[in-house]
Amino acid sequence: MYRNSGKTLADGAQLQGFAGTAPDGTHVVYTLAPKTVDDQVTCTLGHEMMHIAIGSYHK
Repeated sequence: MYRNSGKTLADGAQLQGFAGTAPDGTHVVYTLAPKTVDDQVTCTLGHEMMHIAIGSYHK
C-alpha cells in the first residue's frame, strides 16, 4: 500500500509504519505489533494516528 500510493523510502531507510486510506475510504494504520506501552512501535502508532487526526504535518 505504501509504494502503491507513490511513496518511496530513502536509501537505507526502514519503514516503521504509515497511515493511509483504503479504497473504501477507511483510514488505516500499518505498524509492527507493539510489545510495551512506550516502545518505539507505540510511538510510531501515535505518530500515524496524528496523521489521521490532523493530516500531513511534516515540513
